[in-house]
Amino acid sequence: RWLGGMLTNFGTIQKRMPRLKELELINFDDTSSGYTKKELLMMRREKDKLDSVLSGIRDMAKVPSVLWVIDTKKEQIAVDEARKLGIPVVAILDSNCDPDEVNFPIPGNDDNASTACSTMPDVNCISREITSKSSYLCIACLLRYYKQKSTTSD
Repeated sequence: RWLGGMLTNFGTIQKRMPRLKELELINFDDTSSGYTKKELLMMRREKDKLDSVLSGIRDMAKVPSVLWVIDTKKEQIAVDEARKLGIPVVAILDSNCDPDEVNFPIPGNDDNASTACSTMPDVNCISREITSKSSYLCIACLLRYYKQKSTTSD
C-alpha cells in the first residue's frame, strides 16, 4: 500500500533515514551495549517500523522524475500526489481505469504481475524520453519487495 505523503512530504520522510541507519548499527541482542532491555526493545520496534515503511525508498536521494504505477485504482493516492507535483505518471491501465489521470497509459492487465515485468523495457524508454535520467519509482517492485520480505520472515 502506498504511504500517503510519500512524494509531497519527501523532504520530511528523508529526514528519518539517518535514524533508520543509526538503528541498523545497533546490536539488539547485546545487553552490554549500555542500553536497558526496555530501551533496546523500543528501539527495535522503531527500527522495524521505519524499515517496513522506508526500506523501499532508502536509496532515493530525490523525488522521482517519473512515477510507474501498476493499478491506478488501488494506487490513487500516489497518482494524485504525482499530479500535484507535476511528476509524469506511466501506468498499466485495465478497462476499469481512467486514462485521463496518467500521462503515459499502457493498455494491459493490471492484475497480472507478468504484465508489469514485460512492460518494464517500455517504461525505461518512456522515462528516457521524459528525462535524461531514467529514475522512476516502481510501485510493483515495492509491493513485490514487501511480499518477499513478509514470506521470508514467517
